[in-house]
Amino acid sequence: MSTTAHPPASLSGDSSPTTSGSSSPSSSAAVAGSEEPALLGQATSTSTPSAAGDDAAVPSSPQMGMYFETEDDAYEFYKAYAARLGFVVRKSNKSKNSRHTVTRRLFVCSKQGFRQEPKKPQDETNATDVTVAASPPPPRCPDSRTGCLASLTIKLLPSANAFRVTEFVAEHNHPLASAVSAVAMIPSSSSHHTIAAASLPDPRDGPRPEMHFETEDDAYAFYNRYAEHVGFSVRRSYKKRKHGVIVSRIFVCSREGVSDRAKHDGLASISANAGGGAPGPPRPGPPPTRTGCQARMVIKITPCRTYRVAKFIAEHNHPLANSETVHKLRSHKMRARGHELGPGELHRRKQGKGVQLGDAGAALEYLEGLQVGNPSLYYAVGMAPDGNLAVNFFWADAKSIIDFRSFGDVVCFDTTYGLNVYGRPFALFVGVDNHKQLLVLGAALLYDDGIQSLKWVFQAFDDAMRDRQPKTILIDERSECAIAAAEVWPGSNHCTSVWHIYHSSKRHLKQVFESSKSFGNALSQCLFDCEDEMEFLSAWEKLIEKHDIGESEWLSRLFLEKEKWALPYRRTVFSADILSTLRKDSMINELKRELNEQEDILLFFKRYETMLEEHRSKKLQADVDGNQCGWDSVRVQNNT
Repeated sequence: MSTTAHPPASLSGDSSPTTSGSSSPSSSAAVAGSEEPALLGQATSTSTPSAAGDDAAVPSSPQMGMYFETEDDAYEFYKAYAARLGFVVRKSNKSKNSRHTVTRRLFVCSKQGFRQEPKKPQDETNATDVTVAASPPPPRCPDSRTGCLASLTIKLLPSANAFRVTEFVAEHNHPLASAVSAVAMIPSSSSHHTIAAASLPDPRDGPRPEMHFETEDDAYAFYNRYAEHVGFSVRRSYKKRKHGVIVSRIFVCSREGVSDRAKHDGLASISANAGGGAPGPPRPGPPPTRTGCQARMVIKITPCRTYRVAKFIAEHNHPLANSETVHKLRSHKMRARGHELGPGELHRRKQGKGVQLGDAGAALEYLEGLQVGNPSLYYAVGMAPDGNLAVNFFWADAKSIIDFRSFGDVVCFDTTYGLNVYGRPFALFVGVDNHKQLLVLGAALLYDDGIQSLKWVFQAFDDAMRDRQPKTILIDERSECAIAAAEVWPGSNHCTSVWHIYHSSKRHLKQVFESSKSFGNALSQCLFDCEDEMEFLSAWEKLIEKHDIGESEWLSRLFLEKEKWALPYRRTVFSADILSTLRKDSMINELKRELNEQEDILLFFKRYETMLEEHRSKKLQADVDGNQCGWDSVRVQNNT
């Protein structure tokens, strides 16, 4: 049993920390020796009831040699101690063994370290529109980081299967708050706005440079409320990340940019003038939805990790909606987030046939329709305003998001479906549950398979799953995929999927497959069955020699990267046996058979959703049948 599953209510100690300038008997100490405590689970200091009674009871200070059953127990104890003294704790460095078990953890005062001075932001491009004057830089949070060394270090003692305090630094180099203030300083998941709701200015006043927001979403919500009052729709545009954190974001009027139709008419006019002819009449139809409007709000992160309004352009170059029609605008009727790519965010390599305007609109309406019946559905749409209306789609319903929370440690980005609608790549994010059954975690229809498109879809998946990174991500063998995955998920294990390698081999070694019936089995043995390094190297050498494929550049590069995919080199990487699930799951083959280039995009979406529902129904029925067989077995045993 842990001493501190909950912060103890009546422990007392002799070495409570003091504020800067005070002395402590042992402000910093490291364990010498590894003697066992007299009684496992209790601290070396004793516990005595407080004279003031339970209401005045306080936790003791950490003691050298104190034991905790779990890392969380130690964290909760140190947090309670910190709240009494008047500081806030955060988790710092940790060490893990080869089995990914935490063996050492450092807890520090929140003022440990130093804040880096933010780079001076570059001036935004001067605009002719009415712009709020640039605001002075926000004041730094006072003493947000002071280099404080107060800390608690625990290490795992395998023989006791518990964590032991090995180092405790008590002194702080900054004033401590009162106990009440310290509790108020602890971050709360229920806090939403840096500016309290009661103190928010009237939306009619618009954003102001001095306004601060707790999160990017809070800033968007405020600007959207302002837009609803004024009469326009908002969308998220350019964002900049640093170390996985959004440091700046631009929210724009939905009519920012230039529509495809306007571009087409402009190009037609230029072509006619170049040929000496008069430009033809403009095409009939509704007015363009993009007018190049410059209205926007720019937010940037502050040293306090909040967001401030850095720029605000108020004027629009188009008529605004009135109070009776504004509710029909997109940002005011959407129930879940979707976002568009700006002109620079999507790789514009020409590939296949572009999606037609009507098809893209139909697909968007279809996803919005799905959202009505499934409000938790997440979708993202990436548009590139070039010659063709090339669109990226990603979507994940509530079931996929819930499955990821439970079984998201291992994710495979499956691109083995090839080119489908309009010659565009279709891909699935898949996982595996505890019954070794396939889980669909998200789907994507991409413009192409370049780095920018892959980064976009990985980021969309990351946003849908609330920035939780999978422990292991399996991708195909192409360098573009590896580069994109490394940028979006720097903390994950990146492995090459042998499932993808086998499918790619049918393209790279097509003639070998056709000329030898045994080649497929021999290659499968190297990819899926060799568990020992010597066995793998021997099988690979025989494969190369027997089929005379030593000159293959693709195979040579594959062998040089064998540590990323060959089983003998990946034993320490958790993969949940997802590859065997991919090999035997029927939905994979059904998708490849049913989805083809002749279908229009709307039919593609409908066909996929139908197949996904059938797959989940079969999975659910299999679970029910399995449970029923288990109960029948129990009944038979009881009857006998």
